Amino acid sequence: MKPEKIVLTFCVMISVCVWMSACHMEIPGAPVAAFEAKQEGAGLVTFNNKSVNGTSFLWDYGDGTKENISNNLSSHKYNTSGTYVVKLIAKGDGGSAGKAQNVTVDISSAAKAPEANFTYQSTNGQAAPSVVTLTSTSTGNISAYQWRVGGTSISTQKDATFTFQNAGTFKVSLSVTGPGGSNTKEIDIEIKGGSTANPIASFTVGTSSGTAKFSSVFNNTSQNASTFLWNFDDGTTSTEKSPTHEFAMPGIFNVILVATGANGATNAVAGEVVVLAPARITEFYTGNTIASSTTFYTYTDADKLVSSKDASNGNNEFENTNTYAYEGNRVVKRTFRQLLKGATGVQGTVDYQYNQLGQLVKAINNFVRPGNGYQTGDRGTTTYEYGPNLMVSKITADSIIYNYSGNGVLTSISFIGMGSAQRSRIDGVDYVGAPVVTNGRISGYNFTNGASRSITYDSKGQRVSDVFTDPGRHKKITQTWTYDDQTSPESMEAKFKGHPRYIQGYVYNNVKAYNFSSGSSTENITYTIDYNAKGLPNSIKRDKNDFNEMKSYKYLLR
Repeated sequence: MKPEKIVLTFCVMISVCVWMSACHMEIPGAPVAAFEAKQEGAGLVTFNNKSVNGTSFLWDYGDGTKENISNNLSSHKYNTSGTYVVKLIAKGDGGSAGKAQNVTVDISSAAKAPEANFTYQSTNGQAAPSVVTLTSTSTGNISAYQWRVGGTSISTQKDATFTFQNAGTFKVSLSVTGPGGSNTKEIDIEIKGGSTANPIASFTVGTSSGTAKFSSVFNNTSQNASTFLWNFDDGTTSTEKSPTHEFAMPGIFNVILVATGANGATNAVAGEVVVLAPARITEFYTGNTIASSTTFYTYTDADKLVSSKDASNGNNEFENTNTYAYEGNRVVKRTFRQLLKGATGVQGTVDYQYNQLGQLVKAINNFVRPGNGYQTGDRGTTTYEYGPNLMVSKITADSIIYNYSGNGVLTSISFIGMGSAQRSRIDGVDYVGAPVVTNGRISGYNFTNGASRSITYDSKGQRVSDVFTDPGRHKKITQTWTYDDQTSPESMEAKFKGHPRYIQGYVYNNVKAYNFSSGSSTENITYTIDYNAKGLPNSIKRDKNDFNEMKSYKYLLR
């Protein structure tokens, strides 16, 4: 009996071992289908197979195209824009699985280059040292980024940061690249001077000399400055960093730049721009059958007036001469002599003084009258004051004070010892009244006895009418001027619009008609003007006159 028992036990042990071996065999896992799609070019889409437990793959691209691919990357070219249902079936030893996904293809935009753009934020009030955060806001299909400061690469990430240690203006650029090409955006980032850094004003001029009219670019090279004020010495200003300015009239313009730093300090520097006239008067004649005078002018090559001589003949013979002395391009002295037939005459000098920025601050007129003891004296001093923006703010000429607004426009006139009143003699009668200022010019007078005077101008500042009315005397005097549209000789002379000499407007030598009326007395005068090829008058002749009144000019033309 024992042998049977032993055999039976053996068989059971074998069965148990076989069963346990089967329990530890590896059963293949079921596949999981997954993929990513990315458009790479004009209709070209790349599919990245992310499936697991798959050994073969069937792609259905949704446009009727199917293919079996064993590797993980595949690509397909679409010919029409649209949204396609792309299917992937993954097969393996453990079975099969599928994945469906919408893929949108835009044929028209796929080939376009991305558009670069970015924003920035800075620390420390954008004053050095300042950490600037650069954030890309670029659009399109982008595969690479490149940040540069001043042409030097600083990052290839989507966003970047950079520390600016010094003040100045820096060119920061972002270049983006994609399947359709590349694009670059560049921005000038201005870093102000630190709280303790004082500004240093400096600039260069693109065109420092030329013939009127012309434009010039002013390149600001200041350091440690955050705001700027330009004064172009022609009545205009600018707060741009590097402006372009047109000079319409000839002259030597003392351009001033004021730079202000983050600490509130200012620094100013000046530079000259020489604007030459298209022509200069070398000889001017005026006269009639009774008397005449001729003025001769001489210049340097740079159009600086050297001398003028005015001589007349007839009933009142006289001779006036002026000579000019310069330091650089600035007149520092005018020497004059005035001789009248039968009189001793007057001679003297006008001395011109300037501040450190080259602005005229004083003109002192001294004269000598030859005779018993050679009388000498001060014929008058004109002083110029300037406001914070370096525009003229006040001019005192003898006993008259001219006040100006912040932008250099005349606002009021007062008289030392008389307040705002001024004495005027009109038609043999003395009137006392205050001038009225409109748009920077005297537009009339209101007199104490109820009389008034009204003056109007055209867009060029030429006086076109002057009407005086005195109701008490039943008096009205009207004067009007009509001008030729062409150029006049005065347009070749440098003018400062705020100077007292010009506040009542010009009566140019291109007048073609003048009308006067006072009660029953009237006078209507017309003129014939002959022009040269430059549009300047060669001669101006009064029509219908018995004295052959004539003006004529000779020029140095460019």
